Amino acid sequence: MATRRTVLAWSASVLALFAGGGASFAQTPAANAELQSFLELSRLLTGYDDLSEAIAQRILETLVTDDPANAEKYRQLAGLSATASDANALRDAARAAGLGDAVTDIVSAWYTGTIAGKQKTTVIAYNDALMYRPVEDGLIVPTYCDKGPMWWRDTLPPGVTRMPVNVPKVL
Repeated sequence: MATRRTVLAWSASVLALFAGGGASFAQTPAANAELQSFLELSRLLTGYDDLSEAIAQRILETLVTDDPANAEKYRQLAGLSATASDANALRDAARAAGLGDAVTDIVSAWYTGTIAGKQKTTVIAYNDALMYRPVEDGLIVPTYCDKGPMWWRDTLPPGVTRMPVNVPKVL
């Protein structure tokens, strides 16, 4: 007979597996290697080492879904990146190989967080788009609320450090 703790532990394991813990099982080693290659290529092109693997996967999937020929272009770019010393050298080598547009597509996707495909435009990342990083210390990501997402959850509005005192008593 199973105890309550055993059932709860088993249930938690199953939920974790379905909630995302099993996502790594879905990827084949070849797909994972392709993703890592794309991520390294993106790091070289953007100059940022802390790029998100999840965003890289969404960018790669969207670009390849939009045009299946992109998969081969990115493999060629990954090969060129092995000999490139920096992003400018890779960009020049890619242009010489006729892959300049592929470089532009990757950098544009990371910086704007969107991909303007042949059929539709896809938003990949909004808050995590690289174009906001250089000014993140002084400007917020533009939204309809200018204090950032979900700011209204706080008990006090932004800039208010204490509740106002009702003197003289009006109500």
